Amino acid sequence: MIGKHHIVFEEITYDIEALTELYLKMRHCALEWNEYKYALKGNTHKRQKLVDGYDGRLLAVYSPMYEGKEMPEYAEVQEIISKFNFLTAPSNNDVSFQINEPNFKFNTHLDRNLEYTIMLPLLPRENFSPLTFWEGSDTDRSTTTKKIYTLDYSMKHPTVFDGKVLHSTEKIDTERVIFRIKVAGETYNDMLARYKSGTFLT
Repeated sequence: MIGKHHIVFEEITYDIEALTELYLKMRHCALEWNEYKYALKGNTHKRQKLVDGYDGRLLAVYSPMYEGKEMPEYAEVQEIISKFNFLTAPSNNDVSFQINEPNFKFNTHLDRNLEYTIMLPLLPRENFSPLTFWEGSDTDRSTTTKKIYTLDYSMKHPTVFDGKVLHSTEKIDTERVIFRIKVAGETYNDMLARYKSGTFLT
């Protein structure tokens, strides 16, 4: 199903149980977002508990802390990646289990370091927090703009959305976990053209 700024790839499904099981095995290797990005660059990192008295954080699992393996090396991840004809194979920098703690909120923003994102929601199984798209440019991120529409994620099919459109997520009540693939080397519209021509999905 193609929306104005997103696609639900109904041709394929993902194994939510297998991905959730992998996440639960390595969730103790989650780092606060800035620390996670620091670790990806090969810098020193430390373990942080998921609950430390400060809620509302954005975290991501740093897989080398688990078994010394990069995230794309796991069979469960390879199975997902194999469904897409990426122009460049995703690296450990591009795939992650992203965690939003209770009281986390994504304020209106656009993604500066990527073009589009493929999202596979894992937890919670019900009432997963939706994504809202807004009119405007990056200079409008701190102002009230007109809502375009709200996207309810599929819990069965991967969803991709255009990171260059303003978007936000309301404050969540329950910890939210997503398996996320980000793409920086191809625009959303170029991917859309390949999808419509039948060359993006394998």
